[in-house]
Amino acid sequence: MNSVSYYIFFCFTYLIWLLPNKLRYLLSDLLFFLIYRIFAYRKSVVLDNLSNSFPEKSEAQRQEIAADFFRNLVDIIVETSIQIHYSKEEAMKQYRIVNPELLEPFYRENRSIVYASSHFGNWEINASQENWTPYQLLAVYKPLTSKTTERFMNTMRSHIGGIPVKMRDVFREVIKRSANGELFAVGLLADQAPMPDESHFWTLFLGQETSFFMGIEKMAKKYNMPVIFPKTKRIERGRYETEFVLLCADPKNEPEFAITKRYTCMLEEAIKQNPSCWLWSHRRWKRKRDERDPLQ
Repeated sequence: MNSVSYYIFFCFTYLIWLLPNKLRYLLSDLLFFLIYRIFAYRKSVVLDNLSNSFPEKSEAQRQEIAADFFRNLVDIIVETSIQIHYSKEEAMKQYRIVNPELLEPFYRENRSIVYASSHFGNWEINASQENWTPYQLLAVYKPLTSKTTERFMNTMRSHIGGIPVKMRDVFREVIKRSANGELFAVGLLADQAPMPDESHFWTLFLGQETSFFMGIEKMAKKYNMPVIFPKTKRIERGRYETEFVLLCADPKNEPEFAITKRYTCMLEEAIKQNPSCWLWSHRRWKRKRDERDPLQ
């Protein structure tokens, strides 16, 4: 049954891909109307998150950010669903890395790197962009409940050359590829709330006590992998640009928490500049800090 569902979905997205851009985004506008105006999907979650993150803004301003967020979200859904049908050449016309030369010194030194990514802009398209560097991309993901969706997403992630890796397997994959002398980039979405049994870092983020994964810092320090923040902005519908920002070139010499703190500050700055581009529909602050966990 999963195979049947997969091919039905594959064919449906192919039909969307065949549409001219104007009709494709007309479909996106219709989805926005249904999700935001009719079904109000997670609208209360989004507005609560915005209210807690931007108390200085008026209710009207937060409503406007929420509407813009949902418009972006449905665009992301449509854009992501058709990535599987693009050739690399077609994709490169729409998505551009501003400064790929930032990675060249590390590649010449035979050093693998870590992308400290986030749910900002179109994060799946970010992964496609990151494939257009000399590095082999290890696209780290959390397994989904729907195996059909997971299969489709992993096919899409590997379509232009990435290698999907389950989060629980990432350190094993890094050890294996390092032993084989391969150069690679590990792409981690580090703005999800960690599970209680995972190592985490607590800090004030958007004015709220927030926990973050320590995976980026742990991996970077253990293997001395430079850490890159892909700062992405939407130029227009279907067109993105990414600027690579170096967070850390020599992780082994960084004090504890410094890399993670740098990442959270960079992400917070990006969100404040373009608040509608972050994923506000997840319950980011449902977990509360235990008093034994210090704020950093």
